[in-house]
Amino acid sequence: MEMLGVALEGLAMVTGGEVSAGMSKLDEATAAATAGEITDPSMIGTACCYLIRACEQVHDYDRAAQWCERVREFCRRWKFTGLFSACRIQYAALLTLRGEWAEAEREIEALHRHVERVQPRLVPVALIRLGDLRRRQGRWEEADHLFSGAGSHYLGLLGCAALSLDRGELTKAADLAEEYLRRVPPEDRTERVPGLDILIRARIAEGHLDPAAVALEELRTIAAIVGTEPLEATVAYADGLLLTAKGEHNEACARFEESAVLFERNRTPFEAARSRLQLAHTLLALGRREPASLALRSAGSAFDQLGAVRYAASVRILLQELDLKPHGPIGPVAKLGRLTPREIEVLKLVARGLSDKESAAHLKLSEHTIHRHIGNILTKTGLPSRAAAVAHAARNGLL
Repeated sequence: MEMLGVALEGLAMVTGGEVSAGMSKLDEATAAATAGEITDPSMIGTACCYLIRACEQVHDYDRAAQWCERVREFCRRWKFTGLFSACRIQYAALLTLRGEWAEAEREIEALHRHVERVQPRLVPVALIRLGDLRRRQGRWEEADHLFSGAGSHYLGLLGCAALSLDRGELTKAADLAEEYLRRVPPEDRTERVPGLDILIRARIAEGHLDPAAVALEELRTIAAIVGTEPLEATVAYADGLLLTAKGEHNEACARFEESAVLFERNRTPFEAARSRLQLAHTLLALGRREPASLALRSAGSAFDQLGAVRYAASVRILLQELDLKPHGPIGPVAKLGRLTPREIEVLKLVARGLSDKESAAHLKLSEHTIHRHIGNILTKTGLPSRAAAVAHAARNGLL
């Protein structure tokens, strides 16, 4: 019980932002567990899972990998077959972030089958973790189904919010992110980070810059308290988006570059590639064709290696445009010229600030149809958000 208390205190400290001191306590408790000083299997499992959960919150992949292997060996030695399930699900989430998607998928699917039989309470978590992997892979329909199967679990809200943002359903993404944040108290700082990240990106894409700036300030405060590079990278990325939306492209380029470097240094390839993609868009807005092409090729290579098919396709479209326009900066008119009259009509309503629901009422269509048109616009143009599509169209007189 003493070691469990130490572990719980460590997790609370990490969650509150005292990362170094909290991790020290978690290391102490997990060392006691795996050295045989604790004999109760449930106590051992809980102490170890607290450590893995803390590692996930601050993206400390190396520490998580080392301890997971020690706990795995301990469980094999003592035949605690069900003990490691929750820890392995959390570790699989870390594998997803680290870009080891094939291994993450094997872990989650094996665990899903196992927990269905012996630990059904963990099934929603397994579904959510697999759903996040499917979302990153671009398998959105499967991700949607998995998140729906997870019920009311608070992490499911986060997954649905991220999926809605990917699909261009910005109001829905922001609403779900805010609902998630209402369920996570302000003192749980590291738990609030992913919700704030999604909320900021959704609000910026909507063109609602003031509420985005408020959420960004909270994220910046948390990053300063926690002091880890992955959080610094997240803030830099959000800064870049906000600066881009304000038209401050040179400053945005610097923040996207910083974000990419920090993500790469901390072995988070998907996020690093996403930063490179945004950097390319911003460079193109400045007419800097060659560095934009380099950033695109770097991002595309990473997306291809990961298997992030939708992002990889977006990069290929932009590279094709660069090849079609060998002299001078990329031409947004050529990209937007692929849109149908209905898609341009939808884009005009977006530019006027109408929500998807309002656009649907104006055109006498369903919201689902509006979502589909927005998705087609982003796919055809290779642009990362509806705000970017509106900006390109406005600069070229299409609106």
